Amino acid sequence: MCTNSDATCNKNWEPSLKTSCVATENISPSITGYTNYLKNNHVKDGTRIFEPAILFIDETLTIMVKDSSGLKSKSISKLTNIPSGFLEVYPASSNPELYDDGTNGDLEANDGIFTRSCLSLSSSSWNQSKNTDQAFDIFFINKSYRNTEKVFELYPGLSINDTGFFISLGDEYTNNIKFNSSQLTSPSTSRAMAAVWAARGDIFDIFVFTPRHAGGGAGMWRLHDFIQGLNHNPSCSDYSYCYNYIDSQEHPELIAGTWIGWPSIQSLTHELEHAMFGINTKDFPESGNRGKFLLTREWTVDGMHIEADSTVNTYLKGPLWDPARGYPYAVKLKVGNRKVETHIVKNQDGTFRLKERSTDDYKLSDIFLYILGVITAEEANETYYKLINYSLNDCISENNYLLCTNDLINYDEVITFTTADFIKKFGGYSNPRSSSFDPANFKLGILNISDRKHTEAEITLKSIVYRSYATGTGPKVKFGDQVLDDSGNIWSYITHFKSKVIVDFRKIK
Repeated sequence: MCTNSDATCNKNWEPSLKTSCVATENISPSITGYTNYLKNNHVKDGTRIFEPAILFIDETLTIMVKDSSGLKSKSISKLTNIPSGFLEVYPASSNPELYDDGTNGDLEANDGIFTRSCLSLSSSSWNQSKNTDQAFDIFFINKSYRNTEKVFELYPGLSINDTGFFISLGDEYTNNIKFNSSQLTSPSTSRAMAAVWAARGDIFDIFVFTPRHAGGGAGMWRLHDFIQGLNHNPSCSDYSYCYNYIDSQEHPELIAGTWIGWPSIQSLTHELEHAMFGINTKDFPESGNRGKFLLTREWTVDGMHIEADSTVNTYLKGPLWDPARGYPYAVKLKVGNRKVETHIVKNQDGTFRLKERSTDDYKLSDIFLYILGVITAEEANETYYKLINYSLNDCISENNYLLCTNDLINYDEVITFTTADFIKKFGGYSNPRSSSFDPANFKLGILNISDRKHTEAEITLKSIVYRSYATGTGPKVKFGDQVLDDSGNIWSYITHFKSKVIVDFRKIK
């Protein structure tokens, strides 16, 4: 995977400890590439990069920030939103300066890139009760987790453990991760996909690309849709969406690729539901007013997500929106002193009410378990409701949400529907590739991508969160005994343990 001219590919590097860091020593092989990236004209002032962004609490990092002020130095708190006292240069400075004078880790004077190496988390900023924590897109791990995770090299640039693959892509990652990540993830150009196919064969149902820093965002792109009865309409033969692949093979087994830009994998379950469900089932439960908020008779407005004016449960259903302002103004209900996210439920008296959306309310409704292929039509016997033109009572418009004290929901009309109605409209579920694809045990290739080799801290964080996601009981990801509240609910939990993801490909059966 590496060439002689590549400055970062397969390079080993570990950050210095805070007690022994020297600015001119142990420089990450990625620093030059990131500095050059920040110099590009399209990069705005204030753009910052951390190297590394995942580290043990006794390790150091370098911060690089673009700033065209022409000054020689600025404090971190003036260049970024990181407050004074959060980071330090051990043992004294609590609001360190960043420099553009060729010192303290800065590569070139007067280039508009302010830099400071040997930065570390201040002792006062670490919560002793936590195993891991993150702030300002920097992820810290308790040093007690050092020497707890291992990877095994399959060949230069590609390593593996029980949670997935760790891939060193070299300068291609450094040059593209911030502004052209599709170069790294597209089927026609992804060297990461080519590497794992070469090592383990075309066995993967879905790929997950995840960088070693907070790249941000999440997404899914459909590659093949072979499940019948879900209204999928691939535009090419063999259920394909017409992609070319880097190894010139067809890979008809591959359903989708996903991008998860955060180490704590907040959106993975949401993106997996997109991959498994669509939503391509338009004109359901009825046709009419397509794309019109409040008025559409379909269960989706944007053709991708489920509207919260229906009673089905799925991660693809967003919050209930303020009927006057719509997206992104969510409806909250005041419960005691709390302001809680809401969804719609049908009460025993026949009225529809706002109710706090709890963890259990993200578990899939029967209709989605049927669409997934893990229960039969006969087992999917729930009844669902969609409200047309709902309105709310006793609510106050806040800046970012609508706060209600009355849970009663008014509406013009209610549409009732069932899984049987879904089958009548789109046909019965069938899986023409049942010999290779099992929705109860689908194969998720976790592709941790980097330029250099991953550090021990990066491997540790990624391994623990993905292992918990794949093998834990949930509802959320755990890091040791610490629940990561921002990670979302794990796949097996939301599928009522009728489906699980397989991420361990150390041995191929």
